[in-house]
Amino acid sequence: MKEIFEKIHRYKEQDFEEGKPFEFTLEGKRKEINTEDYICPPSNKMEVGKSYKITVKKYMTEPATANFDFQDKCNEGKPMPLCIMQGEVIKETRGMYYMNLHGKAEPTSRCLVCGKTLTNPISKLYGIGPECSEKVGLIRIENEDDAKEKLKHIMAQIDDITWTGFVIKSAIKEWEEI
Repeated sequence: MKEIFEKIHRYKEQDFEEGKPFEFTLEGKRKEINTEDYICPPSNKMEVGKSYKITVKKYMTEPATANFDFQDKCNEGKPMPLCIMQGEVIKETRGMYYMNLHGKAEPTSRCLVCGKTLTNPISKLYGIGPECSEKVGLIRIENEDDAKEKLKHIMAQIDDITWTGFVIKSAIKEWEEI
């Protein structure tokens, strides 16, 4: 029996004692009934029907290429417009979440479109850098007076950005329930 387990890539010597029954543990199995003490803690994942703020890797916001045609195959050629969006998980597959997402303008130090650190104080007010503003069709603002005057309009535009599609689970860098 030990020879069989040695062929398993995650096998460790301490997991197997001769003469003692071997027990496979499944995710979330508790050591004892009615305790919060887990042998293997349950994985932390998003749930269908709940809303989340997610940050994805850059490739989720880019069009399909010859080497990566995911957007064409799964999302009708429409990549996510922003790398930081929020919304509801509609359904889940083994490797993806199907989500209904929207933009949310907020003061931040990271660009909602590309995820880069924002250095422009005006851009930090609504969360999108000057280059990316043009990419998503926002007015480019050069000075603080213009920003204050047009801030509500720009924030409303960002909040109107919506997208529905499949998000690869491994592409999600961060998420938090909202």
